[in-house]
This record gives sequence, C-alpha cells and structure tokens, in this order.
Amino acid sequence: MRRGVVIGKFYPFHKGHQYVIETALKKVDFLTVIVTGKHGQLIKPSVRASWIKKIYPQVKVKLIYHNIADDDDEKWAKKTVEWATYKPDFVFTSENYGDHWAQLMGAVHVAVDIPRKVFPISGTKIRENPLEYLDFLHPVVRSYFVRKICIVGAESTGSTTLSVALAKELKTGWTFEFGRYYWQGKMDSKFAKWDHREFAYIAKVQNQLEDELGGYSNKVLICDTNSLVTYAWEEFFMKKGSLKVEKLFTNRKYDLYIVTDVDIPFVSDGVRVAKNRREQMHKQFIELLKKYGQKYIVVSGSVAKRVQASKVAIDKVVSSYQIDEKIL
Repeated sequence: MRRGVVIGKFYPFHKGHQYVIETALKKVDFLTVIVTGKHGQLIKPSVRASWIKKIYPQVKVKLIYHNIADDDDEKWAKKTVEWATYKPDFVFTSENYGDHWAQLMGAVHVAVDIPRKVFPISGTKIRENPLEYLDFLHPVVRSYFVRKICIVGAESTGSTTLSVALAKELKTGWTFEFGRYYWQGKMDSKFAKWDHREFAYIAKVQNQLEDELGGYSNKVLICDTNSLVTYAWEEFFMKKGSLKVEKLFTNRKYDLYIVTDVDIPFVSDGVRVAKNRREQMHKQFIELLKKYGQKYIVVSGSVAKRVQASKVAIDKVVSSYQIDEKIL
C-alpha cells in the first residue's frame, strides 16, 4: 500500500492546495493531510482542518499546533512521521523545501506546480483581500468569507421582496425563509400546534441553507430572515424562546441586518398570522438586535428606495471588510 502525506498551514485553503491533494490522491492508496497552526491566527486552524475534512472525507486530517521553525527540516521530518504514525512513501508539496524534507524521511517528493502557474494564488493574497479572490476558493471555504446580510421584518413588510431585489441587483445568492414553508406544510393539519423541537429544527436548517448558498454567492449572501427570526417566532407561538434556538443564532456572525419598516399595507396571503402585531414584532426585532449587539439599519418607502439604501450600506460592509475570526 502506497502512503502519502501533504502538510501545510492552508491559511486559507485554496484551489492550489486542492490541486496538491488531488494529485496525491491519484498516486497513493492512503493519504494524511496535516494542518499546522498556531494560536492567535486570524482563521482558526480548527476551521481550516474542518474545511479539508468536509471537502475530502476520504483522507485522514490531522490538526497540529506547533512552534517549529520553518527552516528546521530535520525536526519537521521527525514530527511528520510521528504525526502521520508512519513513514510516507510519497510527500506532495508546491514548495522548494520538499526535496530535503522528503529525503530525511526516506520518501519521494512529488513537486506540484511550484511556479504556481496552474493556480496563481497564495494564502497571503487571499488574507489581504479575500473578497477579490473568491473564485480561487472551494464553495465550502468561499462560504466562510462571503459577507452575510440578513433582511428581517414583521409579516408583510417586504422582507422577501427586498431580498430578491437585492440578490438580482448584486448578482448574488439569497436564502429563503424556511420556517414559512414549514408552517405552510402543517398549518391545516390536526398537528398545527407548535413545540420547541420544531423551532430548533427550523433554525438549524436555516443555518445550513446559509452555509451552503454562501459558497455560491458573489461577495455577499442575502439572507431572507435567519435563526434569530426563528427565535422571535418561537417567543410568539410558545411564549418563550428556547436556549437551543438562541445558541443557533448567537453562534453565527452577520455583517449587517436590514430591518424592513411597517410603512406599507398588510397583505394577507393565507399564511401570515400576525396582522395586528406588526408594530410589536418590528419593535421586538430591533430590541433583539440591540440586545445581541448587532449592526442594523431600518429601510422605508418604496422597493426602489429600500434597495438603494440597502446597497449603500452593503457597499460599506464590502469595502471595509478585513478578516476577523468568525464565531463558528
């Protein structure tokens, strides 16, 4: 059995790294990918390792925190064998150090695009301006960097209309309100009564939609409501929000909330249930956003005015973006 090793910071993981791993997978029967990191890095090593596990479930991923000097080939060779738990037959890199490192382990070094002609990118470039290099990232990684803009509002205040309009205007992805379709599916049954478990499920699926569609978005993802809104509806139907649902939105980061105002007529569509408490829900959303320290704006008026105000705010989010560790 031919065994191989790929090692790196993957800071962040990009298509050049994928090229190395996929070259290795064609040549060996068993592959270990060692993710190295240090505390205090902007993108947690554990997050970087999780990306590789998700993209390549067939490889063994080992996360290592270390303080080894970059040029200490002998120690890197010794520790590589220890971390992999075997002496590799092949090691794969796109770096010049590979020949000596491999020789110290008795392995063959397979150099993969050292001049970076196939994928002219580096982790440094991406860290400096991630939104400009999204096309060099796998959707799983891309979703991490795409900025999340959440549209929230009481019923019939145009939140979905605004979400669709912004997605079209910005040529990007948007997530629909999963809870609405869940409610529509059960509202006429004898099981229409809610329980807390259902809100946790709705919040979880809403988060999954964001994670998936973020990987196919253009700099920003427009979220038509989120798990915070699920929490608000849980409070409405159950008289109290649950800790489980609360954690499902407090453990996520949004760059901006856009709250749709109640200055347009209510339109009944057979699904909406809170006509007489739009103002109350509007205030509730703002109170929740303030409580959890979220950045938000309120948009009013016509769809065109709302889109314009939203675009100005979103442009500021995009232009001022720098990497900071997300809460995952």
